[in-house]
This record gives sequence, structure tokens and C-alpha cells, in this order.
Amino acid sequence: MLGVDNTAGITDVAAMKAAGYTAIFRYLSNTPSKNLIMSQAPYDTELRRYLDNGVAVVMNWESSGHIDDNQTNHPGDAHAQGVEDATRANDQARKMGHSEAPIYFSIDFDCSDWAGLTAYFQAVASVIGLARTGVYGGYWVVDHLVNNGLVTYVWQTLAWSTVNGVAYSRHPRANVIQRVGEVTVAGVACDVDEILTPADFGQLPRGAAPAPTPAPVTLPEIVDGSTSALVWNLQLFMNRAFASYSHIDAGPGPTSRCGPQTEAAVTEFQRRMGISTAPPFAVGPKTWAALESFGFQP
Repeated sequence: MLGVDNTAGITDVAAMKAAGYTAIFRYLSNTPSKNLIMSQAPYDTELRRYLDNGVAVVMNWESSGHIDDNQTNHPGDAHAQGVEDATRANDQARKMGHSEAPIYFSIDFDCSDWAGLTAYFQAVASVIGLARTGVYGGYWVVDHLVNNGLVTYVWQTLAWSTVNGVAYSRHPRANVIQRVGEVTVAGVACDVDEILTPADFGQLPRGAAPAPTPAPVTLPEIVDGSTSALVWNLQLFMNRAFASYSHIDAGPGPTSRCGPQTEAAVTEFQRRMGISTAPPFAVGPKTWAALESFGFQP
């Protein structure tokens, strides 16, 4: 199951669903222009747009994305900042009629202030309860909070997630993984979120997950030397969507061959997506699924 997150919301929900995204992660904050909640009643207009059309919604508080520095209202006091953030987030959720909703709280930097993190999330849970408390952050932020029993829900960004020299490492406790790289969905730039626990990842509506995305069409495996129109389509897509990886001299059409240039570009994509790049080279089901999440169409 895939979702998206952005600061603008999505108006064309039908196009979003047609692209394969059945959940959206939206902001609560001190900045009205990026919020899920409307600035005046009815406060739940945007929220209802998604729920009424079968799209799950997750609430995420992010004001500064920090906990106790000079970008916050309480420098040096993570506990006070946690109380303030949780109180405001809870008030916005309540105004939209969902005081039961879990809320993620963003740690949007490479944080290593473990005492501050502990104090902040203890404060959050004191306001909304541990059962509703989630975190958005990198691997080590997630790891600290999980190991100390300070959160129930985990939304891990693959940024700041290097473990033993391996970038984009995934935490085993993650409910959601935010992938690296943006896509355009229904005309809006979005991050892609891979939902690993679709039965419960803190979404609205509570108690039921939306219908799963239909299984994609099974595509044949591409290996070194493969020749087909699918290879050509893949080459064109990689040049267009991931031009910074490695240029591919694509073509001509159905006789296009998978060679070193194609392998270099796709291997870089696989590495960034956390897909094994162990020899021999192959574009298999996991790679096709990841490519499709970025808009690839066979």
C-alpha cells in the first residue's frame, strides 16, 4: 500500500487513486497555509474530501521540526515544547472532529539529543496519550524512541538512516517508510510513503483500512542482454525521471538492449530504494514495484 505526503494537499483525489495512492499524510502546524485543518469552520473540508472518497488520512504535527533549539518557542526546554506542540495538535484534530486520531510528531533533522527527545515525547504522551503518539524521523531517532517505549507509531524517513555504513536502512519497527525522491501526483509534488502495516498505521478512519491497491501487472524480468520494447520503455523512463543517475543511450524501440548504461542507472535506483544489488543484475518484481511507485508504466 502506498501513500503520499505534501504541504499543499491534493484536490484531484480520483487522479491520486488512479495513480495507486490510497493514503495521504497531512500537516497540523502553526502555519495555516500548509495545514489539513481549514482556517475557519467547517474545519474538516479537506479531510472529508479524502475520507469520503476512500483515501486514508494520517495527521502529522510539524511546526519547526525541532524540539528545543532557537527555532522553537522554548529553547532549552524540550518538555515545554512537547506540551505546547501536542496541545495545539490535539486541538486541531478535535476541531476536525477526530480527537481519537493518532498524531505523528516530526523530528525533521539528524537529531542526536537523546535526553531532549525523551523529554519531548514524554510530554507529548502526557497530553494525548501514548496510544496516539507517533514519530516521523530518521533511523536512530526512531530506534531511540522505540527502545524506550515512547511512541506507538513509527514513520521513518530514509534520510538520516545510515546504519553500519549502509544508507537508507529500514527500521524493523517502522509502520511507514518515506522513500527518497519526489513524484508528481495529480499535478502536485509529493513524497512517497510505503505503508508496511496497512491494518493500522495511525490512519483515519480508525478501525478499518481502505481497500488495498490492486496488484500490479506482472512484468517479465530484465537481465543483462535482454532485448525488448520493455527495455526501451525502461531506458526512456530512467532518463526522464532519474537523469542524475547515469544517462542511457536508449533505443531503437523493440530492439533496445539492456547493457552497462541501463544496469548502472537501475542499480543506483535499486540501491536508493533498499533493493538488493547483488550480482547478477536483474530488474525483478521489487524493482518493478518501486519504479511503478514513481510513475513508470509498461
